[in-house]
Amino acid sequence: MFKRIFNSTQFSWKLHKVGKLYNEGECKRALELLDGLKGSKEEMAKLLLFKADILHRDGELLKSVAQYEKFLFEGLSEIKGQNDKNYLRLYAQYYLASVKTKSGQIDVVPVLRAEVVAAFQEATLLVRADFVI
Repeated sequence: MFKRIFNSTQFSWKLHKVGKLYNEGECKRALELLDGLKGSKEEMAKLLLFKADILHRDGELLKSVAQYEKFLFEGLSEIKGQNDKNYLRLYAQYYLASVKTKSGQIDVVPVLRAEVVAAFQEATLLVRADFVI
């Protein structure tokens, strides 16, 4: 039990460091730290989405599309809690559509921001802290 708590705490601490780098605009360094992280299946699924966000912000549009899609098709099923799953699905779909709009793949974002904001209000505090709309 203590090993699981320790590993989860260590994962959270490293993710905090990645978030700090991301907020400072140090996307390349943030991505380097992400590559070495290990966690539970749910944590690794969230990591996919976080990586997509960083790639998106860094202007790596095609790579971010691949990451958002990987999260939606592989990672989403690992998210526990229906409200968190619903919010992260809408969050990923919204930003995926945003990237596709920027890259000319689609013309209109099919997910309304208001839907994402409403789902945000229903998600757990931890998920809202990690993925702010």
